[in-house]
Amino acid sequence: MALVCLMFYRLNLEIPIIRNNMPKLKTKSAVKKRFKLTASGKVIASQAGKKHFMRRRTKAQIRNLRGTTILCPQDGYNIKKYFLPYGIN
Repeated sequence: MALVCLMFYRLNLEIPIIRNNMPKLKTKSAVKKRFKLTASGKVIASQAGKKHFMRRRTKAQIRNLRGTTILCPQDGYNIKKYFLPYGIN
């Protein structure tokens, strides 16, 4: 190693410095599994409240809990800002 450095020193060559970019930010895996972004930037999530205690709910309530919902703008903003690092363009 010293010999190589000495050779560069005698030849007056500059050693190129490789700069390592900071590592990319990681997305929170829990958020990645629970939310999706639409093309317009809205955040979609599945309906809450369907895991247990289904016996006490009416059929209409259970039916309305199917599918997904769009989060309110402030909740969507918080999800994109704090948990999806490259979600906001």
